[in-house]
Amino acid sequence: MPLSVPAPGEPTWLFNTPSIIERTDSRHPLLSRTKTRVGISVLKQNGFYRQVRYPSDEEIAAADVTYLGGYDHTVSDVEAASLRAAGYTDLTAID
Repeated sequence: MPLSVPAPGEPTWLFNTPSIIERTDSRHPLLSRTKTRVGISVLKQNGFYRQVRYPSDEEIAAADVTYLGGYDHTVSDVEAASLRAAGYTDLTAID
C-alpha cells in the first residue's frame, strides 16, 4: 500500500480521514441508541481522490495513495495542498 511520506526536514501535516456516525444495529432498546464513529478511507488514483467505505485489497493496490479510514496520516506540504484543493480540510500542521 503506497503512502505519502514526507522527505526528512520537510514540513508535515496530519490528515484525519472523514468519518460518519452509525447507529448500532440492534433490536435491544438500549443498544439501539448507541452510536459508533466509522472512518472512511480516501484513495487517490490518477490524481483524483475518492472516498470508499470498505475498500477491497484490489482497490487499495490500484490506488496511488491510500489513507485508511479512522487513522491520522502524515502528509507532505504538496500532498496537503492537493488534499485541500480536493475539499479535504481536516489537516493540522505538525511542528
